[in-house]
Amino acid sequence: MRERCQSVLMTARGRPQQQIAEDLGTTTRNIQRFLARYRAEGMEGLKIQWAPGKTPLIPKELAPTILDWIRQGPRACGLKRAN
Repeated sequence: MRERCQSVLMTARGRPQQQIAEDLGTTTRNIQRFLARYRAEGMEGLKIQWAPGKTPLIPKELAPTILDWIRQGPRACGLKRAN
């Protein structure tokens, strides 16, 4: 977010996009994207939008059961040792 806000401020001060990209360690294309989103949506456009990510392999309903197994240890689950 800091990088995005800095790119907007530097542009407002008249710095070329190439220089801004070099100073911030990014590409001119990223600077162009930040500025376009800022122009279209204001500060809301600069917020980072994370992808939803991969679907969990273990359902949320099983989480308490699994945590109980971990807390009880291997012997409570019928195992002789941890490995």
